[in-house]
Amino acid sequence: MKEKNSLKVVKKTNILSTKFTDGMVVEDSDLTTAQQYPVDLMSTLFKAYFGCGIVCGFHVTRHPEGADRTKCVKVHPGTALDCHGYPFRLCEEVILKFKSEPCVTTDEPVNYYIAVRRKQEGEQGREVSDDKCGGGKAKCTNTRKRDVVVVRAFMEDSLPDNLCRITPNHPADPGDVDSQSSGHRQACACMKECPCDCCGNSWVLLARVEYLEKDCNVKCIDRSVRRYVKPIHCHCDAEPNECDKPVAGVDPNQDIGAQFMVAADNYNQLSASLSAQQSELTRLGDDLQRMQQVYFEQQQTITEERLEEIETTSMRKQTPVKKKVTKKTSTPRKKK
Repeated sequence: MKEKNSLKVVKKTNILSTKFTDGMVVEDSDLTTAQQYPVDLMSTLFKAYFGCGIVCGFHVTRHPEGADRTKCVKVHPGTALDCHGYPFRLCEEVILKFKSEPCVTTDEPVNYYIAVRRKQEGEQGREVSDDKCGGGKAKCTNTRKRDVVVVRAFMEDSLPDNLCRITPNHPADPGDVDSQSSGHRQACACMKECPCDCCGNSWVLLARVEYLEKDCNVKCIDRSVRRYVKPIHCHCDAEPNECDKPVAGVDPNQDIGAQFMVAADNYNQLSASLSAQQSELTRLGDDLQRMQQVYFEQQQTITEERLEEIETTSMRKQTPVKKKVTKKTSTPRKKK
């Protein structure tokens, strides 16, 4: 029995399936919808639980690593999830080379944002008829689609709209095992948050690169802007920004000249201390060599005495022992 005051609202979703019946004419749209149905289910779940971002890998480093000057950065293989809920994987390393504009005089670095996205390209063309009954004119069309990964460097003023990244509204929050702590509550709220919808191409940001066009050199790579999927994003700290590291030992709030004098004095004291330690180390090394020489001589003497003792014992065993022969003499009997 239905309640009189019950309220009911029905809304359509974006998930559609195909119902096949006996005798129906199956078209390509029916098969495509049937194939897309499980994909839409999984992408909806991935999008709600994981959000968007990097799953693993996708590190951005200077290329070649350790070089003082370079125009290139290397994007390492990795796996990510776009804002539509589709996973994609880069299987090979990608090298990006930055170009310098001629006649550049400024020392200010240019910000490049390295991002990746999933794209599908058609392949394996075959001839099909443009008539449903098969009697039309044949034409060539792609019957397969392959996922590819696009890696691109954007200028700061041309970033795409659907860019998955760390923002002030979605910072990386460290979690806490204590259920009463604020960190734990923030992590739970982060995991329960629904991701925003996006239309069009979905990009995932990997890093921000500061490039000095005047010197043709990659100054630094900022990885703090990269966003991971929700289980990592909500429980782990954001990666550090290497571009904000100050010069070691320099305080911009103090006089540089005074800091230089203090540093020079510390260097002289450390140098004197190292010289004294070097002299002591040399003396200890000489003592160690003398002790080692005495030890070797003692071991050689012990070895020689032992060999001499073994040789003497062996010679004693080889020398035959002469037995004493006693002759029996007959005692004459006395006559009665």
